[in-house]
Amino acid sequence: MKTFIISLKHETARRQSIENRLNATNITDFSFIDAVYGITDLHKYNFKVMPDWVDPITKWKINVNEIGCFLSHYSIWKQIIDNNIDVALILEDDCVFKDDFNTKFTEILQIDTTTYDYFTLGRNRCCRAYHMGPETVIHDDYVIPKYSYNTHSYLLTYTGAKILANEFALEYITPVDEYISIMYESFPFTKYSDYFKNMRKLRAFGL
Repeated sequence: MKTFIISLKHETARRQSIENRLNATNITDFSFIDAVYGITDLHKYNFKVMPDWVDPITKWKINVNEIGCFLSHYSIWKQIIDNNIDVALILEDDCVFKDDFNTKFTEILQIDTTTYDYFTLGRNRCCRAYHMGPETVIHDDYVIPKYSYNTHSYLLTYTGAKILANEFALEYITPVDEYISIMYESFPFTKYSDYFKNMRKLRAFGL
């Protein structure tokens, strides 16, 4: 399986660190994607920020690093589409592999990729704080996730990439983890999700 690792080009120590961690996994086909550095690179891109966005938890407006992060993930979604990749693993260079990663990942790869568009391998669940009810259990190890954040590790299919890289993605940028929750229709703030209400939504699974 093709694996993309988002990493700032100048962070050579971080790149070496995750490469060392990958040596203990069954991931072999990986490549580094130069992350968009929000402090210096944003002028190179055409995008707009969602005009009334305020983080639901921190109450902060989006910052340049979050914009750079979104654009970095977006560039991979476009690569998946442009290269007709059936499914890819997307990692950020600070992800941590648990001791049983190889076993769990091998099991996940047996799941029919036509049953999901997006599969998060690591997340922080927010749904309990917003009284969204229990998540639907699909298997002992995975569920249909509700509102969550963190995008350090996920599987994305070709169809999922097309859904995320839709015509409005760069018109209403939010932090990428919030955007993905919007796109699998588990976001408790309709004032933001309504921007994408007519877009096709992701079928999401999560650990």
